[in-house]
Amino acid sequence: MLDSLNPFEDPFLIRKLNPLLIESLHSYWIALKEAKVSAEEKLQVEDALYNLVGFTFLHLFQPLYLQHPPKIAGSVFLLSAVHSDGIGDYVTLFKCAKILKEHHPALEVYLAYTHKQSLPSIDPYPYHIKKENIYAFQETEEACSVILEPILEGKKIFLCEAQLDQLLLEHNRLLAEYETLQETHPQAAVAIQELSDEVQRSIQSYYYYQQKKAEAEKLYLLMKKSLAIVHIALALNTFDNPELASKSLYFAEAGNFQGIANYLQRHWFSIGLNAFEEGIFLNNHHITSHWSCTALCQYLWQVDQPHAEHLKNYLMDYAIEVAYLPHSSAHREIFIEMMCRRHLQDSRHLTIILPQQKKEQFLHFSDSWMLAYGFSKILVVDFVPSVRETVLNQINLATGKTLRLVCVLPLPASDFTKLINLSGEIVGCTGDGSLSDCIQSGKIPFYEVRRHKTGTLEAFIRLAQKLMLPEVLKYCELLKQFADWPVPSFLEKFEALLQDSSFRMQWDKLVEFIKRYYCLEDSYLALINRFLWMSLSKEVKEKEESLIHSYSEGAISAESAYLSLKEILKSQRTKIVES
Repeated sequence: MLDSLNPFEDPFLIRKLNPLLIESLHSYWIALKEAKVSAEEKLQVEDALYNLVGFTFLHLFQPLYLQHPPKIAGSVFLLSAVHSDGIGDYVTLFKCAKILKEHHPALEVYLAYTHKQSLPSIDPYPYHIKKENIYAFQETEEACSVILEPILEGKKIFLCEAQLDQLLLEHNRLLAEYETLQETHPQAAVAIQELSDEVQRSIQSYYYYQQKKAEAEKLYLLMKKSLAIVHIALALNTFDNPELASKSLYFAEAGNFQGIANYLQRHWFSIGLNAFEEGIFLNNHHITSHWSCTALCQYLWQVDQPHAEHLKNYLMDYAIEVAYLPHSSAHREIFIEMMCRRHLQDSRHLTIILPQQKKEQFLHFSDSWMLAYGFSKILVVDFVPSVRETVLNQINLATGKTLRLVCVLPLPASDFTKLINLSGEIVGCTGDGSLSDCIQSGKIPFYEVRRHKTGTLEAFIRLAQKLMLPEVLKYCELLKQFADWPVPSFLEKFEALLQDSSFRMQWDKLVEFIKRYYCLEDSYLALINRFLWMSLSKEVKEKEESLIHSYSEGAISAESAYLSLKEILKSQRTKIVES
């Protein structure tokens, strides 16, 4: 192949594929062609180039696999290791389940995940998941709590029964001692009771983990019979266990593309906006008319389920803004200030929906600040354990407005999206999930850039550079340099950008490009469909391999390969039924 023409200059490829991917592939081709290698190394370079062609055709064929899913029934597992800051990944797991179930109604979809922190409750019904198909494994500092992943790796887990016997003996001894001391030495008896309770908790913990071990072993058996095991965001290791590896594929969190080799060997893909990544969520699959957080609805609209008339009437008196900025008080402060400035000439009261916060995190608002923005009262509203208003400050201003800081986020995905749709054009967001929600709702993100999320912003910067969008580039650079600017200077520059009509036009152009080439829903479904086709149809698998080989040899064009695969998928679809 190194002696032939550039395989990535085919007009059909250029017309069909992401231009950033084509550009990257072309750069790889030049680098491989110009590399000075030995005869032995040349074979390795040829293999690398062939793999690049395979990766290219994987993306070329995605629309076909999306349009022609195999007709199947069976079970698919969605797995994730939800990290300590991973509420968005947790929601993404449910979102992926709904997308898959809507695309393949006959599939039985299971969720299994590990987590360390407490997670918000999610109603599985809107996501088309049966409650009994959801398996959660919380891991603590106790070594025995790490159960699911070792079992998926094929390891044997032994909970020490001898230790349980010792605990039971100790508990019985303490109970007897308590009975002896209760009347003669009541204070000592209380201390013994506390020790007994602690031992009892250890016994209960043992029985609990014994139950979770049995649950994990049951899951393992179910997974062995499943059609596929799909890992989302952070994977649980099923890739090194021969009984599960062939069923496993992985959509890693943004910026974690592990290279062509891991795609070929392990079916690893990456969520994100870089050239070799599969995109971000862009379709509002999770919006329903039903509101889950009825406490918030009661507070804002005095009904559990507001209708359009309730919302319309509310917005006549109150403006709503939304900022899911849970990690940075500086970002929250800037957002609140920015919204107050934007609503300075607005006679309505202002409601800003914010993350739940501790009292010590509340901002201080001076009398002069309130006077400058026309507020006579500032309230903080929280919902733990029930709705409660706290007056942060109040001044005597006859025509003053009320600023309500409603600390309720995170919310179920559908509620969050509906609030975004009621808000102004700027939405505060963090991580990948809320950023996607913001973009798909047509809003402009005020992004909370944290250290491990700088890659997301860098991807936006690269897109702005490639698409020649100078105002969007300024916006991204400003967010990147957030910590370097004093509040007044940042607000002045940020607002000047937003008021520039060319920024909005350029932003819309960026979003249009992302929607065309980086729709994760489409890639996710297409790649799962392809995986299922490869597992269930020898004809489709061999046909794809032969088409890639023929193209690499220069025997056919990319368009011919595309049309040929389309025909075999149409002919094979009626034959594939897996029970």
